[in-house]
Amino acid sequence: MAVYVHERILELLEAEGIKTLLGIPDPSFVGMFIAAEARGWRVIAPHHEQAGAFMADGLWRMTGKPGVIIGNQGPGVANLAPAAICAAKENTPTIFIAGQRPRLYDQRVRRGSFQYTHQPRYFEGAMKYVGIIEYPEQTDEILHEAFRRALSGTPGPVYIEYPMNVMQAQLELPPAAAPYTYRLTHQAASADAVAQAVELVRNAHAPILLVGQGVFVSRAGQSGEADSDKRLKS
Repeated sequence: MAVYVHERILELLEAEGIKTLLGIPDPSFVGMFIAAEARGWRVIAPHHEQAGAFMADGLWRMTGKPGVIIGNQGPGVANLAPAAICAAKENTPTIFIAGQRPRLYDQRVRRGSFQYTHQPRYFEGAMKYVGIIEYPEQTDEILHEAFRRALSGTPGPVYIEYPMNVMQAQLELPPAAAPYTYRLTHQAASADAVAQAVELVRNAHAPILLVGQGVFVSRAGQSGEADSDKRLKS
């Protein structure tokens, strides 16, 4: 069955375990917001795009799933820039989805440039990946690459631009692929390196472990607490 591009984007996000969408609706994204609600998503309209982007940051910290924030073309996308820079410095894998006028506006000289600006240039320095859906058939490829970059190695934000000229396009595709089929989903440290670290800690007289972001990203905090409780009881 054929689906619109925005429906396919939702399917790809669902495959990553995401069912929360942040953003202020406008004509560019009304279809996506309506479809998300129909699929049982939690759709949140913040009072300002920047606030929504920081809420997406909070979702990552609370759930371990990247937050998704929508920005409408022009001013709406510009409002995301401060949060994008913060996400880059905090290593937060926020998914920024930006609306844009039809791609033909790139070459217009004098007319029809209302709320148009070349947006990617404002985000390239902060993002691990910038992708533009030039053609509907690129939707899966660009979303997959965005998640691959956002969650591989040191996490970080990514930017996906969604121009209006692809909004009414429909695609006939198989079900969205599971994340493990296109990216590394369980990054593991070297077993030898872990064994050496354990030995160093075991032999230390007063060990101090500064674990921070690594434990958070791997969601290993609960395991560490359980191990501490066992040691205290013994």
